[in-house]
Amino acid sequence: MNELAKRYPQTIDCAGTSIELTMLDSLDTNLVKEFTVQLPERDLLFLNRDIREPKVVDAWSKKLASGDITSIAALRKGKIVGTTAVVQDKHSWSVN
Repeated sequence: MNELAKRYPQTIDCAGTSIELTMLDSLDTNLVKEFTVQLPERDLLFLNRDIREPKVVDAWSKKLASGDITSIAALRKGKIVGTTAVVQDKHSWSVN
């Protein structure tokens, strides 16, 4: 287990609301779909990929499994309310 994984899951207080932060090792496509349909269109403009597309979620899931992406989800009452991802590009010029 890496150092980052040892810190999760954890619960934080967010303006009086309990939020669980958890590392994703796989994606529950139904939870992702519920999350994405409620996002305002303007928020989607800030994403590199359209996470409403099943093929994008499938690729995300495969990258999680391979370790090319590390994702953390924020959950409220078992529902995703936010996500983040660190993408590792093994072919980048800046990788040692």
